Amino acid sequence: MNNFFTDPNFQAELQRDTAQARGHLANRKPLGKLTAGDSFFFVESYDLPVRWVCVMPHVDNSSLWFLVAADEYPEIGTCDIELPDSHSWAPLALRCGVGFWAHCDDLSTREYVGRLEGDSVADGRYRLSEMVVGQLSLTEHGLIAEASDEYRDWIAELAGIAGQIEARLQAELVVLPKADFDSSWSQHELVAKQRTDYGRLAADTVGMQQPEEVPASRILPSKLSGMLLLQRDGNEFDLVYYPALEEEHPPRLVFANCTDVRSGEWNRGADGVWTWTQPLTSKDNCIDITIGEERFSISIS
Repeated sequence: MNNFFTDPNFQAELQRDTAQARGHLANRKPLGKLTAGDSFFFVESYDLPVRWVCVMPHVDNSSLWFLVAADEYPEIGTCDIELPDSHSWAPLALRCGVGFWAHCDDLSTREYVGRLEGDSVADGRYRLSEMVVGQLSLTEHGLIAEASDEYRDWIAELAGIAGQIEARLQAELVVLPKADFDSSWSQHELVAKQRTDYGRLAADTVGMQQPEEVPASRILPSKLSGMLLLQRDGNEFDLVYYPALEEEHPPRLVFANCTDVRSGEWNRGADGVWTWTQPLTSKDNCIDITIGEERFSISIS
């Protein structure tokens, strides 16, 4: 890494490119809808030769994008995609093993530095799919690069920065439209009635009895056809969905500010009600969640 950062020619090029990119920012038009290849600088890596490129949206939420690091470090590892020499952004490599998820609302014109055109982004998506299914092809030059201490140090530093960016974006306050629901946690008559109706419907179908006790609940004003609730259970909260149709499946919970949702899933009980398998907890008296393409910010009192 020392040779990479202390090279005076590289430092001069980096300063020139950074100044040029910042100069373009003032004249940027509104970003509009995100597209694969859109690239950003973030404050955590202003002093490094790296930008972050949108590669693909989340399969369950088109508002979430996966960004990977793109830099001018000369070594190319097994998980990396090198731009062709003829590309206007060359020399540059996509580090598909280093990235993070970000909501489109967290990406703005202030950090935007342009769009990576060409086939490299599609190649990056394909490389990610190879990594996921464990069918990554090993290459001699990739193995040689990964045996280098400098390369491993550089990738480790990028991974640390990716983690810092993701943590900051998830921690930042998001201004959401005012929710149209009762803000109190109580045995709300409407909640109890609707829950009983759903439960009776399911009980008639599967021949089981719905429990009488209704935990303190809050209705989330979703666009789903059924009813989405957050139920308090002591210091934890259960996310529950009462479907309007018997075979309806709720969209996946793709983000929660209090837990890693990647290991969770919806579980359908014998009463026909869906419950997310991970109990949620509040963070700073707030629960922020994203279900499908809908975001909720729930204050806990």
